[in-house]
Amino acid sequence: SNVTKPIREYLNTEFGHGNVDYLLYETANRSLDRTIEELGKNHVDERVREIRRLRDVVTKECYSQVFPPCDLETGKVQWERSEVSCYFKDFGCSQDCSNRVLNRLRLGDKVKERTNSF
Repeated sequence: SNVTKPIREYLNTEFGHGNVDYLLYETANRSLDRTIEELGKNHVDERVREIRRLRDVVTKECYSQVFPPCDLETGKVQWERSEVSCYFKDFGCSQDCSNRVLNRLRLGDKVKERTNSF
């Protein structure tokens, strides 16, 4: 894992012993390390790059359609707008736009796959 030496030393003190949060972290971290090892680091790195690329495209195309509970510019509360834009409070804002963009990109990828198979 990517834990610095001072952090590792701190975690090896009493903090780590019997701490349920730390146990959960360690368990999840070991599981993730094993999964990466099983799938192959290059494969995982490639998928992470793709996810980040998709995130950047969605952010660029959907940013103007995000209406969180507080206006991004003024800080004014806008519950009525966020109720339309978000699943609940400020969770899942702009999911409609995100889904449209991702579906369009996925459709484009399928067309490319078919074109490249000829």
